[in-house]
Formats: sequence, structure tokens, C-alpha cells
Amino acid sequence: MARSPRRTTAAQPQKRGFGLNTLIFLVIAIVFLAIVTFPLWRTIIIANDPVNVAFPNLTDAERETLRQFPADTLQMLLNIAATDNERATDMAFLIQQTVTASENFNPGNLRPQRQGQFVVQDAIHRAEGSAMIYELGGNSRILRLENFTTPPAPLNRDPAANIPGGAAELRLLFSTETTFTIEGANLGDTLEVGVLKANDGNLNYTLNANPARFKSLVIYSAKYGVVISYAVLN
Repeated sequence: MARSPRRTTAAQPQKRGFGLNTLIFLVIAIVFLAIVTFPLWRTIIIANDPVNVAFPNLTDAERETLRQFPADTLQMLLNIAATDNERATDMAFLIQQTVTASENFNPGNLRPQRQGQFVVQDAIHRAEGSAMIYELGGNSRILRLENFTTPPAPLNRDPAANIPGGAAELRLLFSTETTFTIEGANLGDTLEVGVLKANDGNLNYTLNANPARFKSLVIYSAKYGVVISYAVLN
């Protein structure tokens, strides 16, 4: 029986894979390129970072602190910066500062004649704690802010020392009104108590006039005409 002729096939070329050496070479090349071009893309990132754009007068450390703020607080500061950069910069700097006061007061058996709680209006215009008026006898009265805090209390900053300083910009006012807008506040008739001494702690103010006809205590930014917070006194 005759045998069938044996078929032969041409040798197929071997497929070469993406070798490990090639991969390592590409990784090294990419890292090298990133290092060489770092100044260029760093400049682009910095130039387009909204915090850097909005607050060029803050230090790198202050801007980094801002980036750690709650998103709503940071966005509100950026919104203010879009129309009033000076105000936003003041607030962005000072919101990072805590000025604490622990002024003692022992009312004994006295109960406050009037009191109220500060309100939170939004992420920036806010305060917490109690406002209480004590009558000590005769014509002597004390306004007590207790467990008080207001994150963005803009005490005037001293740019040279880069710390809050000078006369305090926020002021305490008694007002005949009980509702307020943040911008262009409707303050009604007012009686000034004094400057806000701190943005954290317990504060005492001696009252030189009877505030009986006033209905609220207002934390007011005289520089920008803004109500930070208020407490309706009952």
C-alpha cells in the first residue's frame, strides 16, 4: 500500500510579547519625564487652584488650612471672594484664629433677667452659646456670653505681625429688631455694648445703660455691614 506524501508547513514566525524589560523602561521614562516637567505642571495646577486664585495674600500654610475646612464653609468663602476679595481674605485668615477668653462670673443665686441663644445663619455667619443679662442691684448690670463661639470672628488683623490685633472690628449691639438679614442688615434702633473681645469662651460686659427696650443682641461687622449672628432676648 502506497504511503501518502508527508506534508510540510513553513515555520511560523514567533510572536514577541510586551516584555518585562520594556515595561520597566517605560515606567522609568514616565517618572523621569514627570520629574523634569514638574515645575511646569506644578505652575499650571497652582495657577488654577481656586484657593490660590481667591487668596493670593495668604501664606501657603494658611491656604492649606483652608482646604481642610468643610466644603460648605470653603465654598462660601470662595463665593464672597468673587465679589469682595478683601472681606473674604480677612475672613479666611481670621476664621483660622481662635482667641479665647475665660472671664469668671459667679451669679450666686441670681437668675438672668433676660437671655437668648445665638443663631446659626449659615456656614460662616454663625455663633453658638448664650447671652444673659444679670441685674446686680442698683444700676449695675452684666451681659454674660457663656459657652460662646463664633468661627469667623474677624478681629482686625495686624498684617505686619500676621496675627489678629488692633481694635476689634466685630461689635456687640442691642437692637430693637428680632429678625435680620446677613447683608444690609435691618438693625433698627441700636445701643452699642462694645467690641467682641474673643471668639471663644466666656465673656463679661458691664452695661452702662438699661437695655430693657431692646429685643436682641447682635454680633455686627461694622467694616462690612454684616450681621454675623444674633440672639433674641426673652
